Amino acid sequence: MGALLARGMVSGFLAACLAVLVAVWFGEPQITKAIQFEELHAHGGPSHSHHHEGYGEEKMHTQPSPSEVSEEEPVSRGVQKTLGLFVAVAVYGVAFGGVFSIGFALLYGRFFGNALSVRMVSLLLGMAGFLVFVLVPGLKYPANPPAVGLAATIGIRTASYFEMLLFSFCSAIFGGIFFLKLRQVLSSWNAAIAGGILYLALVGVLQRVLPPMVEVPPDFSALVLWSFRIASFAMQAVLWVGMGLIFGAMAEKYMATHYHALPKQT
Repeated sequence: MGALLARGMVSGFLAACLAVLVAVWFGEPQITKAIQFEELHAHGGPSHSHHHEGYGEEKMHTQPSPSEVSEEEPVSRGVQKTLGLFVAVAVYGVAFGGVFSIGFALLYGRFFGNALSVRMVSLLLGMAGFLVFVLVPGLKYPANPPAVGLAATIGIRTASYFEMLLFSFCSAIFGGIFFLKLRQVLSSWNAAIAGGILYLALVGVLQRVLPPMVEVPPDFSALVLWSFRIASFAMQAVLWVGMGLIFGAMAEKYMATHYHALPKQT
């Protein structure tokens, strides 16, 4: 188990390096534009009005005091978008890489028996991780760039997002259990389809129940907003799918020497 855990953490780190490239190339330009928008209104730009107040960071967009002007950022923007971004994504990747390896060890051979190779199971697990932990919660509460979101609702936004994430994870577990039960009377693929439908039905109900959060400033660029959100999804997709591919390649040889009757390559 320790060997798989180490491989999972390494695969998470390598996938995080790829995700950082996506974030720098596609996400950072949108963050820069959002910060420029925020600073424009914070300093009373030409389109500044009272209905913009409250958006963005945890402060009102009013004229800065002399002390605020002279105060330097604790971490410069240059460090945030380079070293800070890399460290944050790397830690995220390593942590979820470890969780990924544990999930693989628990699930391998239990869902499709020996019908799928190590690499295919790892890839499917990576895609499932993206669906459960990123796509489903993100469709309800997508990522927002700076200047989007009200400071007064940050608590309920955060709580609602984690409720969606936790429920998505629990629904995936229920879907998996449903699949295992149905596989005793149906084919594996039919049981998998039924389990997937159950998962989508459960998360669909919560998507309708949880409150929507529409807090985009009226004159904020729709192109910047959606470009940022697409970049956020793309970064996470590269991380999770990359982790599945890399871990599968790294674990295949180990599994061949520690488990008997491994399936043929699929």
